[in-house]
Amino acid sequence: MQWKQTLDIPVGKGMPEGVSADILGIRIGDSYEVAKSKVEKIIAGQPDGAKASMQEFFRAFQMQVHGGEFVETKYPSQLQLKIDGGTTEVDEEIHLHFSAPSSGAQLYSIERHIWYNKHEVQPRISDLLASLTQKYKATPFVYVADGSSVTRAFVFDDGRALTPAPNTKTDCTAMGALPDTEDYLRTINYSGNCDIVLSLQTDYGISDDHAEYIRFDLGDAERAKANAKADYQYFRDYVSGLASGTAGTGPKL
Repeated sequence: MQWKQTLDIPVGKGMPEGVSADILGIRIGDSYEVAKSKVEKIIAGQPDGAKASMQEFFRAFQMQVHGGEFVETKYPSQLQLKIDGGTTEVDEEIHLHFSAPSSGAQLYSIERHIWYNKHEVQPRISDLLASLTQKYKATPFVYVADGSSVTRAFVFDDGRALTPAPNTKTDCTAMGALPDTEDYLRTINYSGNCDIVLSLQTDYGISDDHAEYIRFDLGDAERAKANAKADYQYFRDYVSGLASGTAGTGPKL
């Protein structure tokens, strides 16, 4: 199958001016090749004793046609980076999720996990929150809080950061990997108020201001939905073209 791009949502769309939706410089909206080159630089920059590896995963598009047959194609939909920190005592995983080439093979979701294996290397949660508040020029909502961890969310809607009232929570969650069903698209950002979300989970370490585990989820729901709609339509058009334009040689009579 020959992919052709039919949609190109600009990098930075949906964020306030001067604010970048990125993790480690990998930006929402980056193409597969651009993001892959950034991951390769992260791998090359690891300190002595650390081990890092990258793995690619593919997603299948499949559509049933008359007679019960299926037409299928695949595209690279995920990059996974694993870092064994060795003597740093900090291990990490990053998962990057991409749309199909017809929408530019764009990055729409980033998932990052960090494990701090010794008390001495656990960062202060207050310092992390201060850095994120400065970077995103926003105040987080508290999403979930219990005795062992807190999950917060920075929420952006129509290009502006939403500011929580005191002690308020949000139902907005970060966009993750799309499931393999088109019907799911109608449920994405159903309220319309959760365009781009950065979710931050911090599990308590040696104190309630230290983290033994951190999870970031950064997702652009509107980009994911628009890209997926374009990708499904492109594949439908491709299958329709096969049906109308394909004709083999019939048998001799």
